[in-house]
Amino acid sequence: MNFPLEGRNFCLIKNYSLVLLSLAIFTWATLAQAETAAEAEAQISVWKQEAARLTKEGKTAEAAQAQAYVKQWEELAQQAVTTPAANGTPAIANNPATPANVTGSGANPAQQAALKAQQERLAAEQAKRDQAQANEDRLSNGLQAAITQGDYNQAKNFINQGAKPTQELVQMAVDGGYTGIAYLLMKSGAPNDAGVLGRALLKAVQMQDRDRVNNLIKLGANANYSEGEVTPLSIAARNGDIGLIGILLAAGAQRDPNDLGRVMFTAVEQGEREKVANLLKMGANPNYAKDGESALSLALNRGDFGMAGALIAGGATADGGVLGKALFQTVERGEADKIPQLIKLGADVNYSASGVTPLTIAINNNNLDIANILVRSGATDPSGRFGKKTFDAALDGDLAWIAVLAKVPSYANYRNAQGETPLHAAASTGQTSAVTTLLAAGVDPNIVTVKNWTPLHHAARFGHKLALINLLKAGADVYAVNSDGNDAMKLANLALRDNKHEIDSRGVLEYLNLWMQHHPRAQ
Repeated sequence: MNFPLEGRNFCLIKNYSLVLLSLAIFTWATLAQAETAAEAEAQISVWKQEAARLTKEGKTAEAAQAQAYVKQWEELAQQAVTTPAANGTPAIANNPATPANVTGSGANPAQQAALKAQQERLAAEQAKRDQAQANEDRLSNGLQAAITQGDYNQAKNFINQGAKPTQELVQMAVDGGYTGIAYLLMKSGAPNDAGVLGRALLKAVQMQDRDRVNNLIKLGANANYSEGEVTPLSIAARNGDIGLIGILLAAGAQRDPNDLGRVMFTAVEQGEREKVANLLKMGANPNYAKDGESALSLALNRGDFGMAGALIAGGATADGGVLGKALFQTVERGEADKIPQLIKLGADVNYSASGVTPLTIAINNNNLDIANILVRSGATDPSGRFGKKTFDAALDGDLAWIAVLAKVPSYANYRNAQGETPLHAAASTGQTSAVTTLLAAGVDPNIVTVKNWTPLHHAARFGHKLALINLLKAGADVYAVNSDGNDAMKLANLALRDNKHEIDSRGVLEYLNLWMQHHPRAQ
């Protein structure tokens, strides 16, 4: 039987499908002619090596065909075992890796030499591949070790020698915090997997490692990377790390007003005004609320009006009810220094709840300073419920309260059951300064009681010359008469007979005479 092995050079043929076709033709021809187990064993060895090489190279179809040839040669070898050669030569070689010692009708020396040459060539190719694989493994292991140690120069050296950068190595570098090496790997051809950098960014933000976050962003990490609803910004917001929030926003992270609002609310709770202002600039929802309470109402309830101002400046809705309630609480607590701040924020000094106003609270608490602040800021009380306090202050000459309450029209013009006003009270007791204050507040000097008594009548009746002079100068009618038909002159004469009071009735009479001389009754 002839074995034309000399013409089978597999490595020199570029189109491997043609090689397989040629080998198939040869194999079937050889199988048809094979008579010895030695030839079969030699072919089995050759085709097994080919099958192994093709499998390693990923040529699945060709490897399967080679395995088929191995099986066919194995069948022939089995036949040779059961039918030994006639000349007594062993049917199966002692070492299947070398050509069988077949004589007579078996392979001739030339065929055996050709088969041996092919085996040697295949062995040399395999050795070369093994050496290449060993070198590749050495470089790969060296690169991994360099990454593990964070040795940038060593990593670069192995890459320059041919070590292959992979996505797994990038992951290793990123996990180790060696972003410089990760950049080297990607620059050298490693795939840039968004998930690798994104997950690393989430981890770095959670660790609040700003340097690593910055480096990962420079590497190309997506600031909007998400896993479910978790994003780098949401983690930074949950941690209240305003520095990282700023870094992520600068890197293009999408603003979530409510995420930032939660951080802001916490900052309001902790009184961190500057942090709140910065978060508002970053886009935090100024009206963010927690459990029904807005950040603004929280600041107001805590009496932190500087914080409230920052929120309002940042866009928080300054609801009148919220500010009014805060003003109530501040007045109730007696915090006079904070009231101007609230008013400046827009609180209504006349805010009313069931008829109660900040002013009525202050007066009820006898807090003169706060009442004065409120009145000077425009507070009033249409109900006049504290008019009697004004009356009593005028009667007693309590100038501090008169100075405040006289500015409230309903108080200055208060009338008791007899129709008497604070001006009547001040005139009757000779509280000259109170008279002056009430007149300056616009009280009518000719205002009358139920019995038509004017303040001038009271001053004349009780002999209070200075009060009388101020009333006359303010326009009091010296000729007005009360329901008894008495004018100021008659009442002053009556006062001369009253020894119960320390009065200067004579001086009153003298001044009235002088006044009437210069101000005769109009005809």
